Amino acid sequence: MRKSTTAIAAMTAVHAHLGTVACSLIINEHSDSRVQLLPDGAFAATDGRPTDVPSGQWIMDELSWQSIQANALTRINDFPADYEHQTLRTEENGQPAPAAGWFKPSALGYEPGFGLFANPITWTARAVEYIRGGEYRYISAVFSYDKETGRPIALLHIALTNNPALDGLKAVAALTKDFSTKPQQGDITMNQAQRLLAALGVSCEGVDLTNAEAVTGLIDKGIAACTALKAKADKADASETALAALTAQKKGEVDPTKYVPVEAYNELQTKVAALSSTAGDAAVTTAIGDAEKAGKVYGAADREWLTAIGKTSGVAALTKLLSGRAAIAALTTTQTDVKDTTTHDKGVAALTAEDKAVADELGMSHADFAKAKETK
Repeated sequence: MRKSTTAIAAMTAVHAHLGTVACSLIINEHSDSRVQLLPDGAFAATDGRPTDVPSGQWIMDELSWQSIQANALTRINDFPADYEHQTLRTEENGQPAPAAGWFKPSALGYEPGFGLFANPITWTARAVEYIRGGEYRYISAVFSYDKETGRPIALLHIALTNNPALDGLKAVAALTKDFSTKPQQGDITMNQAQRLLAALGVSCEGVDLTNAEAVTGLIDKGIAACTALKAKADKADASETALAALTAQKKGEVDPTKYVPVEAYNELQTKVAALSSTAGDAAVTTAIGDAEKAGKVYGAADREWLTAIGKTSGVAALTKLLSGRAAIAALTTTQTDVKDTTTHDKGVAALTAEDKAVADELGMSHADFAKAKETK
């Protein structure tokens, strides 16, 4: 109970410094979709208000906007616009208070040097006809304010009226039947932006559209979606181009300077293979001949084996094999038979040191090698 009393006392103290006022502005047929609710800077009503503010003026500035915006963001329902502030009088006169229009808390905006605006306001069909017919020419904003500083604190609602309290504010107009939702040229409303994002697959559900950082994030997602769509479109264009080229070939529209018949290509391959084979055989023969001159070919059997290696493994493999062989000088010249009569084994005694080295390299006994020489 004590806590409630304290809270009530605090609220009473706050409200002692607050005031509520309804101020009006002109509506004419030459204005844009924005509705100016309050002018910027110091202002006062034509009837002398505010009389409860020491300066005798209200002040619309950045501090006022911060307070108005903070209060607006606590709302769930849209702001109402009525006729002649009947919302304030309905309990007194028992008359209904039909709406003339509605606008969202996020529709509020502040422009330094110009003032507080609502954009857009969704007018009812009846209100549009009243404004178009000149039956209502002014709009009045109802707001609470600090009695010490004169700064507006919270916007409560607005009304169409013919009894203005403020002069010279920016006017509004019902130019068409869908005036309330139709933006000016070059302007895109949040609803339209949401529709565009939804078409790109970007959901705005759960996003605070009054938060600049959150809205920037949505825009970035939209840009990324557009980039992905462009990449797909470019890929589709490339596929269409390739398909068109294939279709042209099918119709016989082939550039003869860029292509050759398959028969000519196959014939050329056969000739290249034959030339390669001939060149390979010649290279093998040359390599073996050079090795033989250097003393690296050890007889006819060795020559046949080296030739087979060259044909099957290639000239490179043959050359590598031959380069690792030891050269035997005795194989490069014609040897003179020398007979040694001091031994019973004439064949063996007739071998020179070089002959023995050749026999050892060929894996032959000295006697067999000597016999082979004698048969020559």
